[in-house]
Amino acid sequence: MWPDNWGVVSLFLKCAVSQWVLTPQGRVLGFNYPGVEVVMRHNTPLVPDAALAFDQLQGMEAAARGVLNG
Repeated sequence: MWPDNWGVVSLFLKCAVSQWVLTPQGRVLGFNYPGVEVVMRHNTPLVPDAALAFDQLQGMEAAARGVLNG
């Protein structure tokens, strides 16, 4: 992993623990963005550029959603 990516990957892992929104059928819709904002606010040293980190998180979210939903 590139050192420049470690902050956003760490952030993704912190969000992935508890910030998923699920359908009643159990499929993943995506992140609970208000919860993601809280995680980001409490981990500012990981991601000095919040806008870039959020954009990267959305890319990781889309990729993970495809894997999690099969």
